[in-house]
Amino acid sequence: MKSDMKKICGLVVLLAGLAHPASAEEHKSITYADIEAPQVVDIAPAGPSLGDMYMRHGVKRSAPDGPVIGRYYTQAIIVFHDPEKSKVARSYFSEQILDDGSIYMTDMVETIHGRPVDPGHVHEGAVVGGTGKYAGIKGTYTVEVLEGGTTAKTTISYSLDD
Repeated sequence: MKSDMKKICGLVVLLAGLAHPASAEEHKSITYADIEAPQVVDIAPAGPSLGDMYMRHGVKRSAPDGPVIGRYYTQAIIVFHDPEKSKVARSYFSEQILDDGSIYMTDMVETIHGRPVDPGHVHEGAVVGGTGKYAGIKGTYTVEVLEGGTTAKTTISYSLDD
């Protein structure tokens, strides 16, 4: 009886392992974006306030001065504003459009208002979806504004569902 229970338990453990396949292969993508001046929708009152939107678009490159490999669109909306400290939090959404599909990313960015693209600015977030080759993507990303403040490096660590 005890031997049968061990066999049954062993079979259950084996089947449970087969039901949960090994984790998907991890990938890394590094791209560079030319930082363009934002288009701004300033909701009343004038100046930084809840609901203000900042949109950017530009090209993605394989290296800081490399060939163009795609384009990007970003949107940031102020969702918190502390006028006494000039602090804001922005809901951030980005689409990276490449030849083989798009990658969608999001996070919340806390910053001093008017300084989101200072050299050294870094924010991290979640990769929330994709199209084409990137359908089923999940992972994280980091955006870092490089020295000079005109280029942003995006590092994406991700896996793809089978």
